[in-house]
Amino acid sequence: MTAYNYQNEAEELIEDQDETVHYMQDESWSVKDLSGAVWADGMIHEKEVKISSIEAIADNNIAALEAKIEKLKVWKENSTRNDVNGITFFKTHLHLWHEKLVRSEKEENKELVAKGKKEKKLSQTIKLPYRNLTCRTQQPEITKDEEQLVQWVNTNYSEDIPVSDLEDLIDNIKASDKSGIKLSDLFTLYGEYESKFIKRDIKVAWGELKKNLFISEDKNGKVVYKDDQEREVTAIQLSKQGEKYDWKITE
Repeated sequence: MTAYNYQNEAEELIEDQDETVHYMQDESWSVKDLSGAVWADGMIHEKEVKISSIEAIADNNIAALEAKIEKLKVWKENSTRNDVNGITFFKTHLHLWHEKLVRSEKEENKELVAKGKKEKKLSQTIKLPYRNLTCRTQQPEITKDEEQLVQWVNTNYSEDIPVSDLEDLIDNIKASDKSGIKLSDLFTLYGEYESKFIKRDIKVAWGELKKNLFISEDKNGKVVYKDDQEREVTAIQLSKQGEKYDWKITE
Protein backbone atom coordinates (compact mmCIF):
# COMPACT_ATOMS: atom_id res chain seq x y z
CA MET A 1 0.00 0.00 0.00
CA THR A 2 1.44 3.36 -1.01
CA ALA A 3 1.45 6.06 1.67
CA TYR A 4 1.42 9.68 0.68
CA ASN A 5 3.68 12.29 2.18
CA TYR A 6 0.77 13.55 4.20
CA GLN A 7 2.69 16.19 6.13
CA ASN A 8 3.67 18.19 3.05
CA GLU A 9 0.35 17.76 1.27
CA ALA A 10 -1.73 18.55 4.34
CA GLU A 11 0.35 21.62 5.07
CA GLU A 12 -0.12 22.85 1.50
CA LEU A 13 -3.88 22.43 1.87
CA ILE A 14 -4.20 24.30 5.15
CA GLU A 15 -1.35 26.82 5.10
CA ASP A 16 -3.28 29.41 3.07
CA GLN A 17 -5.77 31.19 5.29
CA ASP A 18 -8.81 32.05 3.17
CA GLU A 19 -11.05 35.03 3.70
CA THR A 20 -13.47 33.03 5.84
CA VAL A 21 -11.63 34.14 8.98
CA HIS A 22 -12.30 37.77 8.07
CA TYR A 23 -16.02 37.17 7.63
CA MET A 24 -16.25 35.12 10.84
CA GLN A 25 -14.72 37.98 12.81
CA ASP A 26 -16.97 40.58 11.19
CA GLU A 27 -20.19 40.47 13.23
CA SER A 28 -21.93 42.76 10.73
CA TRP A 29 -21.55 40.33 7.82
CA SER A 30 -24.49 38.15 6.76
CA VAL A 31 -26.09 36.69 3.64
CA LYS A 32 -28.31 39.45 2.31
CA ASP A 33 -29.49 38.26 -1.10
CA LEU A 34 -29.45 35.37 -3.59
CA SER A 35 -26.07 36.42 -4.95
CA GLY A 36 -24.61 36.20 -1.45
CA ALA A 37 -26.28 32.85 -0.88
CA VAL A 38 -24.73 31.47 -4.10
CA TRP A 39 -21.33 32.77 -3.02
CA ALA A 40 -21.69 31.19 0.46
CA ASP A 41 -22.75 27.90 -1.13
CA GLY A 42 -19.62 28.00 -3.29
CA MET A 43 -17.44 28.63 -0.23
CA ILE A 44 -19.01 25.64 1.52
CA HIS A 45 -18.35 23.47 -1.54
CA GLU A 46 -14.68 24.51 -1.67
CA LYS A 47 -14.22 23.64 1.98
CA GLU A 48 -15.97 20.27 1.53
CA VAL A 49 -13.53 19.47 -1.31
CA LYS A 50 -10.58 20.51 0.86
CA ILE A 51 -11.83 18.40 3.78
CA SER A 52 -12.24 15.37 1.48
CA SER A 53 -8.67 15.81 0.23
CA ILE A 54 -7.23 16.02 3.73
CA GLU A 55 -9.26 13.03 4.91
CA ALA A 56 -8.10 10.98 1.90
CA ILE A 57 -4.45 11.78 2.64
CA ALA A 58 -4.90 10.97 6.33
CA ASP A 59 -6.83 7.74 5.69
CA ASN A 60 -4.19 6.42 3.27
CA ASN A 61 -1.40 7.01 5.78
CA ILE A 62 -3.45 5.65 8.70
CA ALA A 63 -4.08 2.45 6.70
CA ALA A 64 -0.35 2.12 5.99
CA LEU A 65 0.54 2.64 9.66
CA GLU A 66 -2.12 0.17 10.79
CA ALA A 67 -0.67 -2.42 8.41
CA LYS A 68 2.76 -1.90 9.97
CA ILE A 69 1.33 -2.15 13.49
CA GLU A 70 -0.50 -5.37 12.62
CA LYS A 71 2.72 -6.79 11.16
CA LEU A 72 4.58 -5.95 14.37
CA LYS A 73 1.86 -7.61 16.46
CA VAL A 74 2.14 -10.80 14.39
CA TRP A 75 5.95 -10.73 14.69
CA LYS A 76 5.71 -10.21 18.48
CA GLU A 77 3.30 -13.12 18.89
CA ASN A 78 5.34 -15.47 16.69
CA SER A 79 8.63 -14.49 18.31
CA THR A 80 7.40 -15.01 21.88
CA ARG A 81 5.14 -18.04 21.35
CA ASN A 82 7.76 -20.67 22.25
CA ASP A 83 8.86 -18.81 25.36
CA VAL A 84 5.26 -18.21 26.49
CA ASN A 85 4.52 -21.92 26.06
CA GLY A 86 7.71 -22.75 27.95
CA ILE A 87 6.71 -20.50 30.85
CA THR A 88 3.29 -22.17 31.01
CA PHE A 89 4.92 -25.62 30.99
CA PHE A 90 7.37 -24.88 33.83
CA LYS A 91 4.78 -22.93 35.82
CA THR A 92 2.39 -25.88 35.71
CA HIS A 93 5.09 -28.27 36.98
CA LEU A 94 6.17 -25.85 39.73
CA HIS A 95 2.59 -25.70 41.00
CA LEU A 96 2.21 -29.48 40.77
CA TRP A 97 5.40 -29.96 42.78
CA HIS A 98 4.31 -27.37 45.36
CA GLU A 99 0.87 -28.97 45.67
CA LYS A 100 2.43 -32.40 46.11
CA LEU A 101 4.80 -31.04 48.79
CA VAL A 102 1.99 -29.39 50.80
CA ARG A 103 -0.16 -32.51 50.49
CA SER A 104 2.65 -34.70 51.86
CA GLU A 105 3.24 -32.23 54.71
CA LYS A 106 -0.47 -32.41 55.62
CA GLU A 107 -0.28 -36.22 55.72
CA GLU A 108 2.82 -35.98 57.88
CA ASN A 109 1.01 -33.62 60.26
CA LYS A 110 -1.87 -36.09 60.56
CA GLU A 111 0.60 -38.72 61.74
CA LEU A 112 2.21 -36.26 64.19
CA VAL A 113 -1.20 -35.34 65.65
CA ALA A 114 -2.04 -39.03 65.96
CA LYS A 115 1.13 -39.45 67.99
CA GLY A 116 0.28 -36.46 70.14
CA LYS A 117 3.00 -34.31 68.65
CA LYS A 118 2.87 -30.73 67.36
CA GLU A 119 2.12 -30.06 63.71
CA LYS A 120 4.84 -28.69 61.45
CA LYS A 121 4.34 -25.44 59.54
CA LEU A 122 3.22 -26.01 55.97
CA SER A 123 5.35 -24.74 53.10
CA GLN A 124 2.73 -22.26 51.95
CA THR A 125 5.45 -19.97 50.58
CA ILE A 126 8.55 -21.19 48.79
CA LYS A 127 11.13 -18.56 47.83
CA LEU A 128 12.91 -19.09 44.53
CA PRO A 129 15.54 -16.81 42.88
CA TYR A 130 13.07 -15.02 40.61
CA ARG A 131 9.66 -15.64 42.20
CA ASN A 132 7.87 -17.02 45.24
CA LEU A 133 5.54 -19.98 45.08
CA THR A 134 2.50 -19.35 47.26
CA CYS A 135 -0.37 -21.43 48.54
CA ARG A 136 -3.41 -19.61 49.98
CA THR A 137 -6.73 -20.94 51.22
CA GLN A 138 -9.39 -19.55 48.91
CA GLN A 139 -12.81 -18.34 49.93
CA PRO A 140 -15.65 -20.62 48.78
CA GLU A 141 -17.29 -19.69 45.48
CA ILE A 142 -20.72 -18.19 45.98
CA THR A 143 -23.63 -19.05 43.70
CA LYS A 144 -26.86 -17.27 44.60
CA ASP A 145 -30.42 -17.95 43.59
CA GLU A 146 -31.60 -14.36 43.97
CA GLU A 147 -35.30 -15.21 44.01
CA GLN A 148 -34.93 -17.85 46.74
CA LEU A 149 -32.57 -15.59 48.71
CA VAL A 150 -35.10 -12.73 48.70
CA GLN A 151 -37.81 -15.12 49.85
CA TRP A 152 -35.56 -16.46 52.63
CA VAL A 153 -34.60 -12.99 53.87
CA ASN A 154 -38.21 -11.85 53.83
CA THR A 155 -39.26 -14.96 55.75
CA ASN A 156 -36.55 -14.61 58.37
CA TYR A 157 -35.97 -10.89 58.70
CA SER A 158 -39.22 -9.11 57.81
CA GLU A 159 -41.67 -8.22 60.54
CA ASP A 160 -45.36 -9.03 60.47
CA ILE A 161 -47.57 -6.05 59.63
CA PRO A 162 -49.81 -5.45 62.65
CA VAL A 163 -53.49 -6.00 61.91
CA SER A 164 -54.16 -2.65 63.58
CA ASP A 165 -52.09 -0.86 60.94
CA LEU A 166 -54.06 -2.52 58.17
CA GLU A 167 -57.31 -1.62 59.91
CA ASP A 168 -56.15 2.01 60.26
CA LEU A 169 -55.35 2.12 56.56
CA ILE A 170 -58.75 0.73 55.66
CA ASP A 171 -60.48 3.17 58.02
CA ASN A 172 -58.65 6.08 56.39
CA ILE A 173 -59.76 4.87 52.96
CA LYS A 174 -63.37 4.61 54.09
CA ALA A 175 -63.24 8.06 55.69
CA SER A 176 -62.04 9.62 52.45
CA ASP A 177 -64.82 7.95 50.45
CA LYS A 178 -62.30 6.19 48.22
CA SER A 179 -63.35 3.00 46.49
CA GLY A 180 -60.13 1.12 47.06
CA ILE A 181 -56.58 1.08 48.44
CA LYS A 182 -53.81 2.42 46.20
CA LEU A 183 -50.81 0.19 45.67
CA SER A 184 -48.57 3.09 46.70
CA ASP A 185 -50.22 3.08 50.16
CA LEU A 186 -49.65 -0.64 50.50
CA PHE A 187 -46.00 -0.31 49.37
CA THR A 188 -45.46 2.43 51.96
CA LEU A 189 -46.92 0.27 54.72
CA TYR A 190 -45.06 -2.80 53.49
CA GLY A 191 -41.76 -0.90 53.40
CA GLU A 192 -42.06 -0.03 57.08
CA TYR A 193 -41.90 -3.69 58.04
CA GLU A 194 -39.81 -5.19 55.27
CA SER A 195 -36.31 -6.38 56.07
CA LYS A 196 -33.56 -3.77 55.82
CA PHE A 197 -31.60 -6.32 53.80
CA ILE A 198 -34.04 -6.02 50.90
CA LYS A 199 -33.62 -3.17 48.43
CA ARG A 200 -36.30 -2.86 45.78
CA ASP A 201 -35.44 -1.15 42.52
CA ILE A 202 -38.76 0.12 41.19
CA LYS A 203 -38.62 1.45 37.64
CA VAL A 204 -41.26 2.85 35.32
CA ALA A 205 -41.86 0.87 32.13
CA TRP A 206 -41.33 4.01 30.05
CA GLY A 207 -41.89 2.34 26.71
CA GLU A 208 -45.32 1.13 27.79
CA LEU A 209 -46.27 4.34 29.64
CA LYS A 210 -45.33 6.53 26.66
CA LYS A 211 -47.95 4.75 24.57
CA ASN A 212 -50.62 6.26 26.84
CA LEU A 213 -49.23 9.81 26.71
CA PHE A 214 -49.61 12.65 24.24
CA ILE A 215 -48.09 16.12 23.96
CA SER A 216 -50.37 19.02 24.75
CA GLU A 217 -50.16 22.65 25.90
CA ASP A 218 -51.27 23.97 29.25
CA LYS A 219 -53.09 27.27 29.77
CA ASN A 220 -49.78 29.13 29.74
CA GLY A 221 -48.73 27.68 26.38
CA LYS A 222 -46.21 25.31 27.95
CA VAL A 223 -45.84 21.92 26.25
CA VAL A 224 -46.56 19.04 28.61
CA TYR A 225 -47.26 15.32 28.57
CA LYS A 226 -50.79 14.18 29.41
CA ASP A 227 -52.26 10.73 29.71
CA ASP A 228 -55.42 9.39 28.11
CA GLN A 229 -57.43 10.86 31.01
CA GLU A 230 -56.05 14.39 30.45
CA ARG A 231 -53.87 14.20 33.58
CA GLU A 232 -50.61 16.14 33.30
CA VAL A 233 -47.42 14.14 33.93
CA THR A 234 -45.65 16.66 36.14
CA ALA A 235 -42.56 14.46 36.53
CA ILE A 236 -41.65 15.05 32.88
CA GLN A 237 -40.46 18.40 31.57
CA LEU A 238 -40.77 19.19 27.86
CA SER A 239 -38.97 22.04 26.11
CA LYS A 240 -40.08 23.53 22.82
CA GLN A 241 -37.50 23.33 20.06
CA GLY A 242 -37.18 25.89 17.29
CA GLU A 243 -36.98 25.01 13.62
CA LYS A 244 -33.88 23.16 12.50
CA TYR A 245 -32.09 24.51 9.45
CA ASP A 246 -29.87 22.16 7.47
CA TRP A 247 -28.93 21.49 3.87
CA LYS A 248 -29.02 18.57 1.49
CA ILE A 249 -26.10 18.30 -0.89
CA THR A 250 -27.17 18.14 -4.53
CA GLU A 251 -25.39 15.83 -6.92
